[in-house]
Amino acid sequence: MCLVKPIPGRAWRRPTSTRRNSSGKKPFNFGGTLYAAGKSGEALAIYRRLASSRPDDSDALNDVAYMLCETGGNLDEALKFAQLAVQKSPEQTGYVDTLG
Repeated sequence: MCLVKPIPGRAWRRPTSTRRNSSGKKPFNFGGTLYAAGKSGEALAIYRRLASSRPDDSDALNDVAYMLCETGGNLDEALKFAQLAVQKSPEQTGYVDTLG
Protein backbone atom coordinates (compact mmCIF):
# COMPACT_ATOMS: atom_id res chain seq x y z
CA MET A 1 0.00 0.00 0.00
CA CYS A 2 1.28 3.40 -0.97
CA LEU A 3 1.76 6.02 1.74
CA VAL A 4 0.17 8.71 -0.38
CA LYS A 5 -3.61 8.81 -0.49
CA PRO A 6 -4.92 8.96 -4.06
CA ILE A 7 -7.02 12.02 -4.70
CA PRO A 8 -9.82 11.43 -7.25
CA GLY A 9 -9.56 13.68 -10.28
CA ARG A 10 -6.07 14.86 -9.39
CA ALA A 11 -3.65 13.65 -12.02
CA TRP A 12 -0.56 15.52 -10.89
CA ARG A 13 0.71 16.73 -7.55
CA ARG A 14 3.50 19.28 -7.53
CA PRO A 15 6.24 18.23 -5.11
CA THR A 16 6.52 20.69 -2.26
CA SER A 17 10.11 21.81 -2.85
CA THR A 18 9.06 23.57 -6.05
CA ARG A 19 6.92 25.90 -3.93
CA ARG A 20 8.18 29.03 -2.23
CA ASN A 21 9.71 28.60 1.19
CA SER A 22 9.40 30.98 4.14
CA SER A 23 12.02 33.32 2.63
CA GLY A 24 9.93 33.63 -0.55
CA LYS A 25 12.50 31.82 -2.69
CA LYS A 26 12.09 28.63 -4.64
CA PRO A 27 14.75 26.40 -3.07
CA PHE A 28 14.83 23.80 -5.80
CA ASN A 29 12.81 23.65 -8.99
CA PHE A 30 14.58 21.12 -11.20
CA GLY A 31 13.15 18.08 -9.40
CA GLY A 32 9.62 19.37 -9.97
CA THR A 33 10.36 19.94 -13.64
CA LEU A 34 11.64 16.39 -14.04
CA TYR A 35 8.63 15.01 -12.20
CA ALA A 36 6.22 16.96 -14.42
CA ALA A 37 8.04 15.59 -17.47
CA GLY A 38 7.41 12.03 -16.29
CA LYS A 39 10.98 11.46 -15.13
CA SER A 40 10.19 10.39 -11.58
CA GLY A 41 13.38 8.38 -11.11
CA GLU A 42 15.55 11.36 -12.03
CA ALA A 43 13.44 13.63 -9.83
CA LEU A 44 13.94 11.23 -6.92
CA ALA A 45 17.71 11.42 -7.37
CA ILE A 46 17.56 15.23 -7.30
CA TYR A 47 15.37 15.23 -4.17
CA ARG A 48 17.71 12.77 -2.45
CA ARG A 49 20.66 15.08 -3.09
CA LEU A 50 18.67 18.04 -1.83
CA ALA A 51 17.61 16.20 1.33
CA SER A 52 21.20 15.11 1.88
CA SER A 53 22.53 18.65 1.57
CA ARG A 54 19.65 20.15 3.59
CA PRO A 55 18.73 17.59 6.27
CA ASP A 56 16.52 20.10 8.10
CA ASP A 57 14.52 21.05 4.99
CA SER A 58 11.13 19.47 5.59
CA ASP A 59 10.07 20.15 1.98
CA ALA A 60 12.97 18.08 0.68
CA LEU A 61 12.31 15.28 3.16
CA ASN A 62 8.65 15.14 2.18
CA ASP A 63 9.50 15.15 -1.51
CA VAL A 64 11.84 12.18 -1.11
CA ALA A 65 9.07 10.31 0.70
CA TYR A 66 6.55 11.16 -1.99
CA MET A 67 8.86 10.26 -4.86
CA LEU A 68 9.84 6.95 -3.26
CA CYS A 69 6.18 6.08 -3.14
CA GLU A 70 5.51 7.31 -6.68
CA THR A 71 8.40 5.32 -8.15
CA GLY A 72 7.66 2.08 -6.33
CA GLY A 73 10.62 2.59 -4.03
CA ASN A 74 11.18 1.35 -0.52
CA LEU A 75 8.08 2.26 1.48
CA ASP A 76 9.85 1.80 4.82
CA GLU A 77 12.39 4.40 3.72
CA ALA A 78 9.57 6.64 2.45
CA LEU A 79 7.86 6.38 5.82
CA LYS A 80 11.04 7.48 7.62
CA PHE A 81 11.41 10.54 5.36
CA ALA A 82 7.71 11.43 5.75
CA GLN A 83 7.89 11.11 9.53
CA LEU A 84 10.96 13.36 9.66
CA ALA A 85 9.18 15.98 7.53
CA VAL A 86 6.16 15.94 9.85
CA GLN A 87 8.42 16.05 12.91
CA LYS A 88 10.21 19.15 11.59
CA SER A 89 7.07 20.92 10.33
CA PRO A 90 3.96 19.47 11.98
CA GLU A 91 1.85 22.42 10.82
CA GLN A 92 2.23 21.39 7.17
CA THR A 93 -0.86 19.33 6.40
CA GLY A 94 0.60 18.18 3.08
CA TYR A 95 3.29 16.31 4.95
CA VAL A 96 0.71 14.56 7.10
CA ASP A 97 -1.10 13.69 3.86
CA THR A 98 2.05 11.98 2.58
CA LEU A 99 1.88 9.69 5.61
CA GLY A 100 -1.56 8.57 4.42
